[in-house]
Amino acid sequence: MMPVPHLWAVLLFLMLITAVFDSIFGMIETVTSCIIDQFPRQLLKRRVLVNIITGLFFFLTGLPLTMNGGIYLFQLGDWYFALFALLFGALFECISICWIYGTDRFARDIYFMTGRNVSVVLRVLWTITIPLFVTIAFLALLTQYSAPAYGDGYKYSKEAIACGIFVGMLPVMAMVAAGIVAVAYRDGSLLQRLAASLKPSANWGPYEEDTRDRYRMKPYIYPSTWWQKFKENITGRNDDFSV
Repeated sequence: MMPVPHLWAVLLFLMLITAVFDSIFGMIETVTSCIIDQFPRQLLKRRVLVNIITGLFFFLTGLPLTMNGGIYLFQLGDWYFALFALLFGALFECISICWIYGTDRFARDIYFMTGRNVSVVLRVLWTITIPLFVTIAFLALLTQYSAPAYGDGYKYSKEAIACGIFVGMLPVMAMVAAGIVAVAYRDGSLLQRLAASLKPSANWGPYEEDTRDRYRMKPYIYPSTWWQKFKENITGRNDDFSV
């Protein structure tokens, strides 16, 4: 009904394509960066190959979603991923980076990577606002939980719900397993191993040698109290870490 309908049809699908690219870019980059960070010397110069293999893997595993029962698989996975993995992962990420690793130390790392200081607004969002709102959303979803359904009254079987819960909990179980391994392979008592697992390893730092040397000229010292840590997370330290 609009003038030049073919133009609007083309623009609509171009908009959809760019929206898909924008949405999937973050997911692909997160996975490939994690893989490359684990084996930097072998894979850093082969980033294009890693991207291609990761994209093919996602393509093959996504094919079942294009079949007749794909919408049911999508609804089941989306139901529990949004409930467990997404919000719990976001909350755990905020806590681990801002309150365990430290927002101020994270800001220091960003400076070494980009040459820019992190503003107070971003520090407040990362440290307080985002964890608070994610916690509220997570609790609201748990209190309003209902079994998944699709269309006009279609209800999933108990077996399907169990599979959905298991798949939705996989990222959470992976984080718990990684934490157990990090604690188990350390020396000392349980509390000592737990405290040691919450700090970066001795070889933590930039990959490039000259940047690594600059990074280690001023080793980061954690605050002695929670109040001091909170204050530094928001305002930063007075010393210049630009070295």
